[in-house]
Formats: sequence, C-alpha cells, structure tokens
Amino acid sequence: MWAYDSWGRPSHIIRAVTRQTEPEWDAGSRLIAEGLAEYDAGVCPDCGLHHSILDNPDEWPPIKLEDTVCQVGAAIARHTRALAARDRDWETQHPEPARDQPLKVHLDAARRKHPGDGRRTRLRFMGADEIQKATQKPPTKEG
Repeated sequence: MWAYDSWGRPSHIIRAVTRQTEPEWDAGSRLIAEGLAEYDAGVCPDCGLHHSILDNPDEWPPIKLEDTVCQVGAAIARHTRALAARDRDWETQHPEPARDQPLKVHLDAARRKHPGDGRRTRLRFMGADEIQKATQKPPTKEG
C-alpha cells in the first residue's frame, strides 16, 4: 500500500503486521501465584508451619522434635573458633597503642596487616587426589 503526500506523490510504503502473542501468565496461573505468595507470607520461618495452624494449638499436627548435627556445620564452627583463638593470640602480641599516643601511631597500628583481613571461609569439595592423600595412613616406625 502506498501513502501519498499532500501533492499526490507517493511518500513511503505503509505495511501493518499484527501478531498476537500468548501472554506469559493467564488469569488462572496468576491467581495461583498470588495465592502461593500470600500463603508463603504467613509461614513461620522457624518451624515452617502456617500461622493458621500455629494460632490454634488444638489443630497442631503431631510433632516430635529431634536434634540433628550437621557435620559440615560443626566443622565450620570448629574452624571459626580456631581462627578466632588465633586472632585473639595475635591481638595480645600486637596490642593497640595507648589513647595518649599521637595520631600517627594509631594510624600506623590501623594499617598493620591483621591475619583476619579479607578472610572468608568457603566450602570446597576435594578432588580425588586430595581425598587419597587425606585417607592415607602415615607410615609407622617399626623397630
């Protein structure tokens, strides 16, 4: 189709294409998502039960509390305590300057490298060679 300007000359080509795309969410799935969000907002972060159950103790499900130990969490806690002990030991060996010292002394102490600077604890899975080294028994002295 040609469009004409006021002088009757073709000015440009006009072509209209209409495409209808399916919406990402229909009304039913939108309602389900809104209902789930509303339900999740009422769930206790500690026990995972909804407040409608928690408000009525007569309706509580039979619950048995059990203590479990996460071995990875326990190892991280031990590691963190050991690092904190090393940091305390370092701080006793490198005491902070007294309050009456000049500012330069305090700035120098603040610039001193501390063993905890930039430290992050992360979890990494060991490779096969590391597992083999960790599980090997040290040689015993026979004699």
